[in-house]
Amino acid sequence: MKRLFILLLIFCMATSFAQDNKIKLEQVVNEQFGTLLESLLKEGKLDEASAKAYLETVFGHDEAVNNYLQTVNFSKQLANIKQGKLSFDNYLTSLNSTLISLLPQEKQQAYYAYIQTHYMIDGAMNEIKSGKIGENTVNLAVGIIKGSQEAKEERLKKEAIAKKLEIITPTLAKLTATNIPYQKLKILDEIKSDQTWIINTHPSIREDQNYKYTTNYTNIENGTFKISTQNYVGAVVNWDKETRFEPSRIYRNIDKFDFSKDFVMNLYLKASDKTDLFKIEIGKGYHLFINPKMNGTYAFISSPMAYQVTDKYGSLNTFHLKEVKRKILNTDKSRGIYLGQDGYNGSWVSLSRKKNPMLNFTESEVKLTITKKGNTFTCRLNDLENFQLSTEVNYFPDKYYLGLLVTGAPLSDKKGLVEIRKLELEHL
Repeated sequence: MKRLFILLLIFCMATSFAQDNKIKLEQVVNEQFGTLLESLLKEGKLDEASAKAYLETVFGHDEAVNNYLQTVNFSKQLANIKQGKLSFDNYLTSLNSTLISLLPQEKQQAYYAYIQTHYMIDGAMNEIKSGKIGENTVNLAVGIIKGSQEAKEERLKKEAIAKKLEIITPTLAKLTATNIPYQKLKILDEIKSDQTWIINTHPSIREDQNYKYTTNYTNIENGTFKISTQNYVGAVVNWDKETRFEPSRIYRNIDKFDFSKDFVMNLYLKASDKTDLFKIEIGKGYHLFINPKMNGTYAFISSPMAYQVTDKYGSLNTFHLKEVKRKILNTDKSRGIYLGQDGYNGSWVSLSRKKNPMLNFTESEVKLTITKKGNTFTCRLNDLENFQLSTEVNYFPDKYYLGLLVTGAPLSDKKGLVEIRKLELEHL
């Protein structure tokens, strides 16, 4: 009898854990794909073509799921989905859960497998497992392609998925056209709580035939949010493989500050002397690259002019515009500061570290101001009003996203570090 009771208790606990995990996984989907779902709405409603395109994307274009979606009609179910008295955010959450439930249980299993693999790398599963990373997570290895024919098929498949995603990926123009009401916010965050910043002390790892991939180690120490490369190791299986760090969400954005609206952001930060590069992403559509110690002499800040959609939703690649020739837009020779643009770097600012100690990321706390007006993002350091770089942004996959990436200098990969001291956000 006692044994039966124990078995029932274990079963109940396992069922409860599975249900809880499902809820949390759906929260991850809401976070990753909420902006996409919003952009697909037409007058607050979702048509069948858009619903299927959304489910294809969420399920990672799984072949079995895609084949099933071609055989069914969701028109009646979609007609019954109404916002009613729900807030818009709650409506999106409810709509997402309903859409997932439209698929049979066996197809939903593909979703859970996909979401656990696909988003483990950017820290989502770190939260789901409450900071406890298991052996399977740490040693996750995916994407190995064998043989040239398989590689070609894989490349063609990725290109086809990218073309589909290019059509539905939200742009700032799409998000503006939806005209969804939003609350103007003013936020001062002095880095006091992991309720607002994402702690990831067990970054997961994945590996293919060429590289090992991981995200940065993050933590809060003495009122400072630290993002570093201290979790760097040579490789999981093949020790000759290069490690590549990928951007990850660092800010929980519990107030849902909408970065697709006009805003100004002040970020107070400092970098270690061994930091080679750090990259700031807003909305997954605006990328800012900062080399705090280029050639040991200059700090170099740049923002690309052009992006293209990849086969992974929300992951954009930058590309070069050969037709854009190098041009110097402004100069302060006495301080060694130059503002320019070219097709390779986009819009950029270069400044002498020696002549500008207060703008030296490795020696001083620097105030980085990013402003969005319309489709244009501008960035400046401290009071350099005449040296702000300007970039036009098109794709904007996640309007609540603020992410970062840090890499270490060659031969010192464990010492790349950026400290965020304070964040200020205000809608204009």
